Amino acid sequence: MTSKEAWPGRRFTRSAGFAELEVGGGIEVRRCGTADLEVDLEVCATTLVPPWQNSGPPLWSGMAAKIFRHQHRVSYAECTVGNHVYYGRYLDLLEEARGEFFRRLGTPFLLWQQQETLFPVIECRLCYKSPARYDDLLIVEVWVTSLEKVRVNFGYRIVSEAQREILVADTFHVCTGLNEKPKRLPPDLIALLEPYVFRTSSDSGGQG
Repeated sequence: MTSKEAWPGRRFTRSAGFAELEVGGGIEVRRCGTADLEVDLEVCATTLVPPWQNSGPPLWSGMAAKIFRHQHRVSYAECTVGNHVYYGRYLDLLEEARGEFFRRLGTPFLLWQQQETLFPVIECRLCYKSPARYDDLLIVEVWVTSLEKVRVNFGYRIVSEAQREILVADTFHVCTGLNEKPKRLPPDLIALLEPYVFRTSSDSGGQG
């Protein structure tokens, strides 16, 4: 299937697991498969579910998620003697972006802490794609991968200004009180996060 057959009047190119779709004079970058797979645009439009290692909301889906983007300039203190960002520093970048995401929602983590609600990390997965270096401007993308009962999980993708993929990651959180006992996610937070949830057509959805 050609791009013209799938998307009449739209220019389509693909590189390293991404699709670039020109729509109405603007460019939209959409995930579509992985670098070592042929892409069927008809499948991408309906059923694409990438693994977490190449994750990102498949925005051709009718259940597309919004993505929060945060910029970060790499400092010298974050780099090793080999002039690349030390691997452990990426967890700091994810936390920074996650915090700014909640601030953008109008409910910074400090507000939740004052309401005796915390979201500790219980698991994280990072896949390093290419090195980031001193003075690079990075874009950290954040979305929600799961939102149910006492759990909220986030997906991330870090890219350079030139859209070179640096890292993809997931963090898994549980909602607790200051006593560290699990409790249900606040309904108002669920409402704020819902637009950022990546769901597939096979998901039953809901918070449980």
